[in-house]
Amino acid sequence: MPLLGLLAVLGACDETTDVRFLHCTVESTLEPAAAPVGAEVVARGGPFTEAYDTTVQLDGVSAKVEAVERSECDECDDCHTFYGCTACEPCLPCTESCAPCEQTTTFTVPDVPTGSTTLVMSNRYGSTPRLDFTVEEAGDTGDAGDTDVPVQGRER
Repeated sequence: MPLLGLLAVLGACDETTDVRFLHCTVESTLEPAAAPVGAEVVARGGPFTEAYDTTVQLDGVSAKVEAVERSECDECDDCHTFYGCTACEPCLPCTESCAPCEQTTTFTVPDVPTGSTTLVMSNRYGSTPRLDFTVEEAGDTGDAGDTDVPVQGRER
């Protein structure tokens, strides 16, 4: 390539682009906080994004992200755009418009050993702290003390 052509190509790289990398703590509560392998769990909190950039791991084993849903968040997103703030860097004018925004991520518990474990969810905004989660035996519903189950041969 002639020197003049090379300089023209290099000159095209003079533009600067403002790239912002966001990192914040993703808040989340798990419903339920204990489930068997293969069960679906719903994480509520935020800020959540899209299923394609969301990962959920239990002790380093990836869970399948089934869905990420954001309900009544359009006004909040518009407010962030207007004021130049983000879900990670909230601004006071958007507090009211963001209040009705509900965000969930649904995932399937991967094939991991039963017992206590930790879960971490990440997306383009950041990640959760380690969350406590219990992987139950298949068929364990946690209702062992349920007194409404009739016992054959005895009257209640």
